Amino acid sequence: MESKRIILDTSAILTYFEGEEGKETVEIFLKRSASNEIELFIPFSAAIEFYYINFNSQGEETANQRFAMLMSLPVKVLKSIDEPYIIQAGRLKSSYPISFADALIAAYAYLEKASLVHKDPEYLTLENEINLITLPLKIS
Repeated sequence: MESKRIILDTSAILTYFEGEEGKETVEIFLKRSASNEIELFIPFSAAIEFYYINFNSQGEETANQRFAMLMSLPVKVLKSIDEPYIIQAGRLKSSYPISFADALIAAYAYLEKASLVHKDPEYLTLENEINLITLPLKIS
């Protein structure tokens, strides 16, 4: 069941900006957030990943432009790294085969009682921990 609180993973943000399959789903969440139907969040770690991926692939100017565009969207950036988030991220990282960044993003979804929008196969192992909204998966 979809929550009224939604977190966008880095892969969902990139899907939107790159026009990949699943972009329409992200657009729907952005529209619903703009009309205050839902709360839409981006963890700070996803914002950092988004910036450096763009920097590495397209250069600093494009990374800066896209980051400004990201910050203009109807989203709230989750900036807290208080003890509960540290402990939950550590628990998830210890228990599942996920990256550090994915553990932190998943910890936000868990503690904020939010659904996580993603297209990263790593998250599928967390289906019993958090509510997942899976976009068409990326093939590595």
